[in-house]
Amino acid sequence: NIRMRIKIIAIIVCLFALPAWAAADLLYPLKAKPAISSGFGQYRIGHPHGGVDLWTFLKIGTPVLAADDGVIYEIRCSTVGYGRVLYHRLRDGRVAVYAHLSGFAPKIDAVAKKIQQANGRFSFSKSLTAGEVIVVQRGEVIGFAGDSGTDVAHLHFEIRDGNGPVNPLRAGFPFTDTQAPIFAALHLEPLTFDAHVDGRHAERIFPFSPTVGGAYRLPEIVIGGRIGLSVHAYDRANGTKRRLPPYDISMTIDGRPWFEHRFDRFSYNERFVSNLSYIYRLQ
Repeated sequence: NIRMRIKIIAIIVCLFALPAWAAADLLYPLKAKPAISSGFGQYRIGHPHGGVDLWTFLKIGTPVLAADDGVIYEIRCSTVGYGRVLYHRLRDGRVAVYAHLSGFAPKIDAVAKKIQQANGRFSFSKSLTAGEVIVVQRGEVIGFAGDSGTDVAHLHFEIRDGNGPVNPLRAGFPFTDTQAPIFAALHLEPLTFDAHVDGRHAERIFPFSPTVGGAYRLPEIVIGGRIGLSVHAYDRANGTKRRLPPYDISMTIDGRPWFEHRFDRFSYNERFVSNLSYIYRLQ
C-alpha cells in the first residue's frame, strides 16, 4: 500500500471564454436574446451533442438568421431526428446546420413544398444541384425555430468542416460568457483487486469545498494500487440556468501534466466517444 496525499490541480476552462485569436466572425443565428441550453459535447446516448442548442424561451416561430453569406444546398423534413433542417454552405466552405425548425422562409418553403408534392409525402432529404441551390445573405431570415423532431422548442446549430462537427464556440460563434465553471465532486474507483480508497475496496465520491479566490479543496485521501479518477464538473453560461459541459478539463499531479480532455471536435463515426467522456451511471 502506498500512503500519499493527493494534490490535484485541475483546471476547467469556461466553455464560452474565447481567446483573442478566436474572435467571432459569424452572426448569432436567432432573433432572440443569446442563450445556450445545451453545449457541444453534452452527453447523448451513443454520441456527444454535435452542436449548441440556442434557447427560444419556449417560443415557436422565432426567426432563424443565416450566420453568414452562402447557399442552402440541402433541405430535409422529418418527424424525428433533426425534424425540419437546413444545410448552409458558408462562404468560407464550412457548413452550418439549423435543425428542429417549425418552418422555412418563403423562398425555401416553396422549394420544400415542391419536393413534397412530387414525392407525395412530408418526409424527404434533398441535396440541391448547383443550379438549384438557394443563395442567402448574412442576417437573412431562412426559417423559424420550433420543436420538429424533438419535444422542446429550440434551435440546434452546428458548424462542420471537412472532418465533421466542430465546437461552434471555438469556430467564430458570437457568444460571451462571464460565469465560472463549477467543481462538484471527485470520483475515485479501484481498478484492480488490491486497490483501495481510504482502506476500502470501493468507489468513493468526495465533494469539493470552494475557497476564497475560486480554488477548491478536498480532504486528505489515502489510496493504494491503481485508482481511476473522474470529476463531476459543469459550466454555467450567461442567460441560462442549464448545466453545460466545460470546454477543457486538464489535470496535473505534482506539477506534471497528467490528463487533458477537450471538446474541440468529434466524428459521428466514433459512435461511443461520449462513453469515454462520461460515466452515465453516475449522471
